[in-house]
Amino acid sequence: MVTKSNVEIKRDLPFDDYLSDPGTSQSMLQILRTGTPRHYYHSIQEDAKNSRTQTEAQAFGSLFHLLALTGEENVLKHYARVEGCSATTKQNKQCLNEAKYWVDKVPLCGRHLNGVPDNIEAVSEDKYLTAEAMVDSINNSNLPSKLLESALPEDREISIFFDHPRFGIQCKARIDALSFSTGAIIDIKTTSTTIGDDEQLSKDIYFRGYHIQAAWYLRAAKLAFPETEWKTYTLLFVEKTPPYISVLRPLDDEYLRLGEIEADSMVERLSICIHDDKYPGPPEIDTIKPLDWMVRKFEDDFNDPSV
Repeated sequence: MVTKSNVEIKRDLPFDDYLSDPGTSQSMLQILRTGTPRHYYHSIQEDAKNSRTQTEAQAFGSLFHLLALTGEENVLKHYARVEGCSATTKQNKQCLNEAKYWVDKVPLCGRHLNGVPDNIEAVSEDKYLTAEAMVDSINNSNLPSKLLESALPEDREISIFFDHPRFGIQCKARIDALSFSTGAIIDIKTTSTTIGDDEQLSKDIYFRGYHIQAAWYLRAAKLAFPETEWKTYTLLFVEKTPPYISVLRPLDDEYLRLGEIEADSMVERLSICIHDDKYPGPPEIDTIKPLDWMVRKFEDDFNDPSV
């Protein structure tokens, strides 16, 4: 069993550099939550071959996080606010597609992309204004704004690289914000769930694996900064639609323990694959049966021999 962990802390590390590190992140690990080691291996091989691509939702989340954590001045070094694609169609009409690329300071959609995009992303004015309104919600709130402000600029988007203390595999974490003064690890999340419905938020936390992410980041923070007493892992939720309400939802000890158990189970599974250099897929044949709730739905008929 590994008892010591090599730890490296990097501030101001570009996200692409963080992604290129071979360590296992919590998001990579969670492939094993519903998939097999073969799915995991395929994913890391594809990531190594291809440049980073994001879904539309992920791209918006990246914009919002950067705006919330670093401010507009920094955001405009990476994004250009545009109305739409500046190209014209073969019929000599203005293209109506949303611009996604910035080429020689000209906004273009994917269809009209011509040349290599600049190191800056085009974002529609509507999306930028939505992200801005969400950040304003945090800034105009009471407790969420105070907690986020307690994390100094240099303590935001911290990258931590470490060896897992139990299983020895190389790991990494990129934490939104650390508040050393309050002992809080802060993770900003956008949500489509109406804030006020904590039962649904709890379901979202579980099914999206936020508790696993919490346990992963908590371990990284404790290894990187052992002199700090990390008291809470707090999710800062912001609605993606008006009125863009923002709230704090710290995870309790039971949720953190559940996340730790799930994370360690997947790490142990992965460490065996790495040791054996084998990444098996699912069984080629396996009898499938109804889930318990499906049987319960027709329980009376199941117990009635005349049916």
